[in-house]
Amino acid sequence: MKLAVFFLSLFLPMLALADAPKLPFVFLNQYFEYDVSEGKVYSIGDHKIDWNDDFAQIVDGKLILKKQDILLAGLWNISMKDQANKVVFNVKEQDLNALRTFVLPVASGTTTPIAATATTVCLSSRNLITQYLMCKSLTPVPPGANDTQYPEVSISKIKANRYGRVILNQPKKSILFEIKVNDVESIKLTTRKRLIIPSTVKKNVARKDYQIKFVDMEWDNYSWETNVGYDQEAFRVPNDNLVTVYQDYFNKDNSNKELELTYYVPPYKRMKIMNMYSFSPFFGFSKFTGNTRTKNVQILSEMDISLRTYIMMQMPKEERWKWFTQYFHFWTASANFRAIKYVSNVNSVTIANPSGFLFNFSGSVNRAYNDRLSYAFRGAIEKNTAIDYQSTNATTVNMNSVLNKEIGVQGSLNLYDKGRFVSFLHIGYSMLLPTQVSGSPTKIGSRTYFRSDLHYADGNKLYGVGFHYNLRQQETALQKLNDQSFDYTASYSVAF
Repeated sequence: MKLAVFFLSLFLPMLALADAPKLPFVFLNQYFEYDVSEGKVYSIGDHKIDWNDDFAQIVDGKLILKKQDILLAGLWNISMKDQANKVVFNVKEQDLNALRTFVLPVASGTTTPIAATATTVCLSSRNLITQYLMCKSLTPVPPGANDTQYPEVSISKIKANRYGRVILNQPKKSILFEIKVNDVESIKLTTRKRLIIPSTVKKNVARKDYQIKFVDMEWDNYSWETNVGYDQEAFRVPNDNLVTVYQDYFNKDNSNKELELTYYVPPYKRMKIMNMYSFSPFFGFSKFTGNTRTKNVQILSEMDISLRTYIMMQMPKEERWKWFTQYFHFWTASANFRAIKYVSNVNSVTIANPSGFLFNFSGSVNRAYNDRLSYAFRGAIEKNTAIDYQSTNATTVNMNSVLNKEIGVQGSLNLYDKGRFVSFLHIGYSMLLPTQVSGSPTKIGSRTYFRSDLHYADGNKLYGVGFHYNLRQQETALQKLNDQSFDYTASYSVAF
């Protein structure tokens, strides 16, 4: 597997900082606005939330949610709790644009309808940046607990005004915005600063605005364009369905000259998850050892060739994939085909069927820990070499095959990254699940591998060479198998 973490500097020419053009404007704060001073209708990040009693109601044994724009943004989890704070009803990832009425069943193990025991309903939603949690009472709020006229607002646990702006100043540390309506009801929003930079800037004197293309400086490939007027105070940062975030902006250039700037060098390295297709021929040989009760066999293969195709894609951003995108940044799939011929051994025995065709199909889900290290969980189906124990004797070895299924982990480290060259080290371990060899069941086996690759980048194309070592160990009641392969590789990859 080729590591999916590449820097923007790998694919774009670098400009010296001293020669880099200066922006004609400056960015100030990112923020979202809120206002809870107008009765029970709250405004948070351009979403209106009607917190009146009809926000959520139980009618004829059904939970009915009022239609409002915040509930139409994304998918929502719904849970209902009783007086003892026990969850009595729970549904996941509901599209409230299509359905806002839920029939409530009878409580588990009782004849009591859930509608009679539920006192609170909570709705939660999240995306890659923002999390929302709203809890609303389904029963009259006890006297003394109700303060809905003046709800308490806090930002990161610090009390704030009932209207204003929440400043997002750290891209890796989330801010908690909370509206505490009373002891039971609350709204919590957790989000953080978006890490964006302009990659191109074009000035249009006739329109008196700038056309700016932004790139996301985090793991995503996301980019977007917007037009910002000379006198505009802020512009919207897109790609968040739960809260609208704005970027403050101040124009320093009042000249009437046309302007076109391109920026390639951020003040820090950008981690970029690339979509990539790769094709690799392998040249190498194998050393196979099989120990049976009657014979110890050591066999070498000819120098053989294998072909490998490989694809790497960043995780999709659709809402239904959000569980995966919380934990994994990209996935891979590969297919490897190998023609092999065993020709020599140290025991002077005859190899009955020395030629074989092997294959491997594998896939993985991967997470980039930082700009140098990633790890993966992988699975594979692979056809490997074995010995047909029943037809092997003192003078003849009959080669066979075994179909292995394996699961494992892999770590990948960026060893070198300078100019157009980048080098990676991959170390992996897999568990071979029990299977059959010549009618005999195998025990749990293992596979350990080591790979080192060096790549040269030319635009969106990469040319690579590398060395791969692979060790497979399996055992049955009748034989022990030890298979080592040593491969030299060349690769051609296209990022897209």
